[in-house]
Amino acid sequence: QQGGLKADGSMTVSAFWNEIYFPIRSQRWNINTRRQAVCFWRNHIKPALGAKPLLEITKSSIGLLLSKIAASGMGRAVVKGVLVRTHSILEEALDNDFIPKNPARKVDLPNCTPPKGTRSLSEVEARRLFQNTTGRDHVMWRVMVMTGARIGETLALTRTDLTPDYLRIDES
Repeated sequence: QQGGLKADGSMTVSAFWNEIYFPIRSQRWNINTRRQAVCFWRNHIKPALGAKPLLEITKSSIGLLLSKIAASGMGRAVVKGVLVRTHSILEEALDNDFIPKNPARKVDLPNCTPPKGTRSLSEVEARRLFQNTTGRDHVMWRVMVMTGARIGETLALTRTDLTPDYLRIDES
């Protein structure tokens, strides 16, 4: 067949992902975006919508998928991520004339489980942590507990970030 695949809405969402969407879009993604997109695809979108032809995807089928994810206890970030990725897949299908409109365009997010609160370590827990770690791990835990730095910020530290007067945390 010359000129690539002919636009046909009977193509399944999985075939579209494998043959068009992922090969084209993934070239522009950084490694974290790629991992997240593949995770949303593999765990949520493909099981629910993958076998359906593109033309059979409806606003309600997407809404039901999102409601199911929210009801399973997943947070707003996961539900929104699945919606954004589904919208992106269908937008690519629309741009390539596989479907006449994007059914994900006006889908509303369902109510999601609110995030659980976090708490600080107690003094006893911090002491136990310091007593049971050594070397680099011990230093990393001390920096994080004493400064409130996150793991990414701590891992990005170099010797030049330590000055006689302060610790500079400027990367994550």
